[in-house]
Amino acid sequence: MPDLLRWMEDHDKLSGWAQAIGAVLALVIAIMIPAWQRMAERRDRRVEAAALDAVMVGALFHVMLDAESYAHSALLQADRPASEISVDEIGATDLLARILQLEERERDFLRSTIEGKCRSVVLKSMKLIKVASVRGKPPLQMEIGSINNEIVWLNRDRERVLFEMDRANRYETISRFPGLVRFVWHLIWWGKWKRWLKANPVPRSSKFPESK
Repeated sequence: MPDLLRWMEDHDKLSGWAQAIGAVLALVIAIMIPAWQRMAERRDRRVEAAALDAVMVGALFHVMLDAESYAHSALLQADRPASEISVDEIGATDLLARILQLEERERDFLRSTIEGKCRSVVLKSMKLIKVASVRGKPPLQMEIGSINNEIVWLNRDRERVLFEMDRANRYETISRFPGLVRFVWHLIWWGKWKRWLKANPVPRSSKFPESK
């Protein structure tokens, strides 16, 4: 111990270096702590957004199923005699309200388009039943064909939403990882998306596909 004290007395300039190093370390810590806090906040927001996206895609999938079910029910109702037709306005109103809630919070353009298709098929189906009950005879083939075409498009879009739902559920976990991991994950899913589009081409024609 005396030797150490004697050595420190002989090297009195070390105290200045120690103070300088301490000041640098304090500065680094002062910078790193707020930066780490900001990174944690960004990660939390990213995770929250990923969770919300997964919920939105799942809700859209169920809305599509309900809209398609309502359309099929409308087609069955329209074939009945006018006295036996019952218009499920409560179910349609509830379904339209759910679609509106999705549209108000949706940030994805393609999913917004699908939500618009769901609203369209519900409104057309409700109109078909009402007109058939007032008219007292089955609807025209053109009216039935229009709804059938809407159903065909919903079936095609449902496959895409299933893919999106799988991606969103997986990204909800990946969103917690560092940027490099997320970047690689996005590259992998971008390749999967390209292969999926190639296997499920979207028709370029603006006309509805022929219903089977």
